[in-house]
Amino acid sequence: MTAGTKQRGNVSDRQSAPAEGRDDRAAITAEAHALGHDVEVARETMTEISVMLTDVAVFTRKILAASARVKVLTAELPLAGPDVVARQACELAAADPVIVASAAARLQADYPETFGFVGDVLAKTDPLRVPEVAAQLTINEPERLGTLADLVAKETEAARVVPSPEPLPAATPPPHRAKRALGLVLRDGPGALRRRGAHEPRGAAPQPSVPTSPADQWYDAQDPEVSIVVLNFNKASLAAECVASLRECTTGHRYEIVLVDNGSSDEELRILNTLDGDCRLVRIPVNRYFGEGNNIGVESAKGRYVVLMNNDVTVTEGWLEPLMARLHETPDCGAVGPKFLYPNGLLQEAGALLDDVGLSTQIGKFQDPHDPAFNRARVVDYVSAACLLLRKDDFVRVLGFDMMYEPAYYEDADLCLKLRRVGLRTYYEPNATVVHHESVTTRDPSHGLKLTNIAELNRRKFVERWGEYLRSGVMPPPPAPLPLITALAGASGRTVAVYSPYDVTPGGGERFVMSLMEQFLHAGHGVSFVTPAPYSRMRMTALSDMFGIDLAGLRMLTEEEATPLAPFDEFISMGNELVPRSPAMGLRNTFLCQFPFPLYAREDWITRTPWLSGYDRIAVYSEFAAEAVRAGVAEKGLVELPIEIITPAVTVSERPLASNKQGILSVGRFFEGCHSKRQDLQIEAFRQLVATNAAAGASLHLVGSSSPVAIHRQFLLDCIDAAQGLDVHFHIDAPASEVADLYDTCSLYWHSSGLDVDPTVAPENCEHFGIAPIEAMSYGTIPLVVAYGGPATTVRDGIEGFHYREVDTLVARTAELLAMSEDELRPIRERDRLRAEDYTTKVFAATVARLFDL
Repeated sequence: MTAGTKQRGNVSDRQSAPAEGRDDRAAITAEAHALGHDVEVARETMTEISVMLTDVAVFTRKILAASARVKVLTAELPLAGPDVVARQACELAAADPVIVASAAARLQADYPETFGFVGDVLAKTDPLRVPEVAAQLTINEPERLGTLADLVAKETEAARVVPSPEPLPAATPPPHRAKRALGLVLRDGPGALRRRGAHEPRGAAPQPSVPTSPADQWYDAQDPEVSIVVLNFNKASLAAECVASLRECTTGHRYEIVLVDNGSSDEELRILNTLDGDCRLVRIPVNRYFGEGNNIGVESAKGRYVVLMNNDVTVTEGWLEPLMARLHETPDCGAVGPKFLYPNGLLQEAGALLDDVGLSTQIGKFQDPHDPAFNRARVVDYVSAACLLLRKDDFVRVLGFDMMYEPAYYEDADLCLKLRRVGLRTYYEPNATVVHHESVTTRDPSHGLKLTNIAELNRRKFVERWGEYLRSGVMPPPPAPLPLITALAGASGRTVAVYSPYDVTPGGGERFVMSLMEQFLHAGHGVSFVTPAPYSRMRMTALSDMFGIDLAGLRMLTEEEATPLAPFDEFISMGNELVPRSPAMGLRNTFLCQFPFPLYAREDWITRTPWLSGYDRIAVYSEFAAEAVRAGVAEKGLVELPIEIITPAVTVSERPLASNKQGILSVGRFFEGCHSKRQDLQIEAFRQLVATNAAAGASLHLVGSSSPVAIHRQFLLDCIDAAQGLDVHFHIDAPASEVADLYDTCSLYWHSSGLDVDPTVAPENCEHFGIAPIEAMSYGTIPLVVAYGGPATTVRDGIEGFHYREVDTLVARTAELLAMSEDELRPIRERDRLRAEDYTTKVFAATVARLFDL
């Protein structure tokens, strides 16, 4: 999805030099900002134009002066009403339809009442001209296309069934040509006739039709050079139009079409399954959002090159060859995009620039696409991924689209800057043209994504990552390349499957199962990670790097793919209720219960309760979770299974204990409900601390990943709003290196899951274990944790840290610690480091080896 766009004018080559590198970036952006002033000025200008065009005399004199007959009609227009205009237009159309066709169409912009008269005359006298009228009407009167289509159908049907005493004159085109031309207009927009040559010279001899379409020559499902990945979500009709235009307009290179359906309804899928022609459908049963949906599509692509394409794009003849030529002929080209047009023919984008706060200027927006200023290649900051060509290896090298921008916006800008970081630039290629309807899916409220608050949130993340480059033009050195996780062929050990029914995102549960799989892999076993719907290997590679976990050799399977491979030697199934989310699939089966959340649906109980008897044992993270499971099993009368405690692995710091540590840190996902980390209450506590003059100059740092779910995004935004005026810093989706530095420099750690909760009533809303407080202790950062839940066991009150039950106690205890000298705090910090050694990866590995016979 495109980055947040600030419509502050348009950039032309007359006004800015080509961006040969980021050294010119600041100057280009400054000039771009100075050009069109702002959107309000543009609106005022368009209003003035509209006022001018309402004067029909001026309008027609300027646009229709090519015909003497039109000039006569123009002179009478100021005194004529719509009826007179209609009658005169009909007479003129009958006399000379070739001259008047486009003139009549333009008149409809001010006199739509004349449509029926003019359309009727044109359909009878020159059917081929009807689509031309339709092409113009799509700009201002698109709702009239249905009427026009009915009219053409009626006239052409009459021409078929009524015998004619003599052959049609050569000057009259066959009715089916008019109908076909109208179809092209309805599908591709007003430029379709010019693009596709539907308006052939009258009387021209029919051309041979071998091959019947370009796709017959260039489509290659077995060995394509280019894979065109089209992402679709509940817009099957748009996807069908996109695929049809690709088959008719793609030449010069062998290609395949990979249509990725991103969790559409069954009804939409039925439409996709009936598409004509070659098209490989990749089905994702759930919505993986824009970035991951494309990542999955690219990984399934057979071609060396990939085109990322939105389903609301239709291409024009010759669109692919210039893009491929630019990629081949320009050594530093890593990605290249075309000229984007609106359906009405205006320019949408000739590449885009980014300013120092991450806002985007689409070059040439709403301008004339034929202007020379927008018709030469240039280096740009990014091109919309609505149509973007790049090498598959380069896409994989930078791990594709980043999950931190889910569900949408800024992925394409981030992708292009990641390519720039490894030495590859993004180019705009004007000789390739596509028509883009822009944001048809994201604007549709029926998908329930509620995207109104996402652009600003993702802009903040984008600037957090790229702000220094945007300000200075100096790109940081490229990271070390990460080998993509690839399954080993024929592992010699046991077969192990780990099943997770939950979204794979940066969190404690994902970190636990990945640590578990790492131990089996290191022991030489064949390990499969099983999920209900597919994920990309790029995502798992990025997550494993984020957690510092080695998953080389891991196999990734969907539940459907894994079922025929059962039984596995070991099967481990994750769940958040007393009964598992899947039946047992192993010779030995372990149900990993993160915490027994209530299960309210009676149908789930009926279906899933028998599955529990297929398991050999239950594994939990802490004694706190084990007690809750025992109580739940007894209350529900379920089968009693042995319970094993496997405390998660914690990566402890090996840095020397820092001196002069300052500030307060909290680490955890931003989400509302359940065992929320309660950053909202932490902000309230910090405000009280400041109000009592007890903050002693300390800052509060809130670190965590965001969620693609609307309610959780809103929680984060509410926290940001609540922190206004305070020295509170949000580190959203921060890299591991930044989090480590914050652990190292901050003096105190706040953990607040379960705050304001009665643990006897809703224990599920308390922290189940708490990895982050132990990580903090390994850096000598003193934790303050809620007095119940997992952290209350790992952090002993008054020894390694302190417990609290309400905000007031947290504030008071924090004020005491901030007032203490470093010499007074040093013994606590040293005890913290010793306590953290009880939860190292080595301790975790020993527990796993004992329980799973490794």
